Amino acid sequence: MDEEHRIRLRAAWEWSRADHPDGPVRRIDLPCAWPAEWTTAIHLRRLFGAPSRSTGRAWLCLDQVPGVREVVLNGMFLAGPEAIDAGRLEIELVDGLKARNLLELRVGPCPDPAFLPTLWGEVSLVFRGR
Repeated sequence: MDEEHRIRLRAAWEWSRADHPDGPVRRIDLPCAWPAEWTTAIHLRRLFGAPSRSTGRAWLCLDQVPGVREVVLNGMFLAGPEAIDAGRLEIELVDGLKARNLLELRVGPCPDPAFLPTLWGEVSLVFRGR
């Protein structure tokens, strides 16, 4: 059986309004209740380092992320809304990770509140087997 090692990317996210790219940047931890001030499209960013001892294939896993329009890692487009199925996405990071990485989530305007999960935005790196 393949081993799985999960690293949750919870703390130290930054968000800003997409319509004010030079506006204030705020900190937030994910997952979170959908903030009332997220009434327009937003950009979420998180810097993280690659684990020092990671073996196996790396995957980026997003869950409970309705409204995500783009997933970008280190400036490279990984996925758009068509790839996100019911607020869930798993992407194999075929090119691996750099020593320092920047993950960006571009989120559209507030999805229908009736479809928002209690907590929005479970994001993790998963290393599977060899």
